[in-house]
Amino acid sequence: MAKKTFYVSIYCDVFDDSFGREMVDRIVNGEEVFAFLVRDSSNAVNQHGVHIAGGYNIWYLGCCEKSGHLVFYDHTISWGIGESSFDKVEEFVRLIYLNGHCNDRQFKILMDIIKEGRKVDCIYDIPRYLVNRRRGHTWTKTPEAVTFRNQMKELSKHVIMAFENSSYQLHPAA
Repeated sequence: MAKKTFYVSIYCDVFDDSFGREMVDRIVNGEEVFAFLVRDSSNAVNQHGVHIAGGYNIWYLGCCEKSGHLVFYDHTISWGIGESSFDKVEEFVRLIYLNGHCNDRQFKILMDIIKEGRKVDCIYDIPRYLVNRRRGHTWTKTPEAVTFRNQMKELSKHVIMAFENSSYQLHPAA
């Protein structure tokens, strides 16, 4: 029996556009979406630029500092600078589950990963969290996890104001 396919688009703007684009504007099955969400994003690196394994794609969707989107059929969940959240990611996962595109085991795994991601909740803290987890140390959410989204929104406002004060006209992306 063929696996049921559906339309998704999954993307967030991470660092220098290093988030995978293989789930942008695609017809896929639930296994493919699950595999993508739980795959290591390869974005967590230490101070020497060495990759630290374990940073799930789903975490970057929940705590990136820039824009992104999650589209399931015609239901779009999108965010701008400083507006990412694990609530949005959880809504997307629930849509996939409630529409029968992932099983109970996959849903539980995704929800557990989201729960763990909420403990970190800041894209810049993921590498340190992974090192602490590997060493068996406990983790306390950092002050940056609470403030980084607002800082990104403020920075964005200042950039826009600087352009406008220089007589540039900014138009929303199409």
